[in-house]
Amino acid sequence: MSKELEDILLLLYEVVKKKGATPNCVYFQLNPGQPEFNQIEQELDIGFGDIQRIVKNAIAEGYLCHSSKDQNCSKMFTEKGLQFVEKASKKKNRTHLKKASDWIEEHNGLSTLYAAIVGTLSFIIALAALFKTP
Repeated sequence: MSKELEDILLLLYEVVKKKGATPNCVYFQLNPGQPEFNQIEQELDIGFGDIQRIVKNAIAEGYLCHSSKDQNCSKMFTEKGLQFVEKASKKKNRTHLKKASDWIEEHNGLSTLYAAIVGTLSFIIALAALFKTP
């Protein structure tokens, strides 16, 4: 998934939450002049053509769908889209310590290598100190 798509979905999710509505029951329009469109355009600094392309990708990937009211204008989150934005929203709001912890967990091979190197160096230093003493 592209970073642009993730950003747009997160912004739309925030707009829906600010309205105090349930995200899976809210329809929104992404046409010039609409509040959602203007917010995306300003915050992400992208144009109408890019927004249309990204929204088409979101529909193709199943994150958004056309509402039954109007096939051309109104969109809404799908269940898959809601699950994605809720997960991404939680991931975005993590502390630095949690991010570091998750990075280490995701890269356990790298951290294991690091631990082995540190352990080996510590052992060599200990041996050097042992043989250095008269």
